[in-house]
Formats: sequence, structure tokens, C-alpha cells
Amino acid sequence: MVTGTTFRGEDWRFFPSDGLEVWWNTRVPASGIPAARPLKPGPIIHLAAVDDMQRCRFRDDFTVPDVRPGTYKVFAFIFYEGGYGSFGADHFRVTALGD
Repeated sequence: MVTGTTFRGEDWRFFPSDGLEVWWNTRVPASGIPAARPLKPGPIIHLAAVDDMQRCRFRDDFTVPDVRPGTYKVFAFIFYEGGYGSFGADHFRVTALGD
């Protein structure tokens, strides 16, 4: 699951945005840059998309990719009228292979 507060401007007040995307194993959203490169060997995977950013908080579930155990970086990107920007990153730890 991915959760957080919606986009805020420099004054920390709500700022309109078009959506949020969460991507596995890349520093740029492949929807924004088709030539995105993986951080580690393996696939670049689109994990989640949040279209309703008109509330104070967002939440979306995603399926953990079937990858080898290890630590992976997950990046969130916010899309707005002027393009997109990084919204945050987190380390995601996979402890066992999927069934």
C-alpha cells in the first residue's frame, strides 16, 4: 500500500495536481520518459496510479512484483500542469520469493 498527503506548495498549502504514480526500480516515470533505465538489473514496473488528488490524503494498493529477495527503491512522482516531479522515494524489502 502507498499512502501520503497530496501535493503541497512552498507555503505547505494544497496545490492542485493531476495525479501520482509509483514506480519500481527507476528514478524517472517510464510514462514520462520512455527511455527510463532500471536502477538494478530487472524490470521497471508501474506499481500504482492515483488519479484523485483533490483530497488531503491519498491511498492505493499495489501488488509486489515477483522479484528475488532484496532491497529495492520505489519512487513516487507527482504530475501537474507543468510536468512532473519527484514526490518521494522509499526502500522496499522483499524477504521471500512469490508463490
